Amino acid sequence: MNKKNSKIKYILASKSKRRREILSNNGFDFDIIESPYELDIIGKSFDDNLVLDCAKEKAKSVYNIIINDNNYDNIKKEYENIIIIASDTIVVADNVIIGKPKNKQNAYEILKQLSNKTHFVETSICLIKICDNNDYKIMANKNRTYVTFRKITDDEIYNYIEKYEPYDKAGSYGIQDEGNDFVISIDGDIDTVIGFSIKTFDSLLKSIMQF
Repeated sequence: MNKKNSKIKYILASKSKRRREILSNNGFDFDIIESPYELDIIGKSFDDNLVLDCAKEKAKSVYNIIINDNNYDNIKKEYENIIIIASDTIVVADNVIIGKPKNKQNAYEILKQLSNKTHFVETSICLIKICDNNDYKIMANKNRTYVTFRKITDDEIYNYIEKYEPYDKAGSYGIQDEGNDFVISIDGDIDTVIGFSIKTFDSLLKSIMQF
């Protein structure tokens, strides 16, 4: 797959800095249309289909934006294929979904909950390929990674929050942050924890381009 194929228009349905970086670092050029889809899932019990459903709905919402755009006909003429990329990440501890912290105190409470325990992170990726008749093909998959934290002190938690301000990160931490030594083991793909598995993306892209 030619990652910089001028005949493919990639659209990322996310404002996530980490997802932008992963795609860019792997040679993909793309535009960004942030999905308006929101689902209040924080604090709810884990549902095995939830992370996939969220990514699908994000992709569909951007699909609707694109086909109703006044410039859509010109985009179709310029590109052979339009691919929408959506993703969602959830952190789950004690079977409860943990989201992004609302403030410093909430970040502290989340990290305190994760201390000395194993939690898991699920990241889904959904691709939509817009067809000639303005219909679409959709494919999605997800990955799960287990992360174990050592016991962390209150001072360590507050120092981490002060330095990294993890208010845009599910679970109140970035596993890639320099100086984050809370993690003692990872069972699975670290990209799942970061928020975008490039292996899963490549596999989905190859499959959807066959349609």
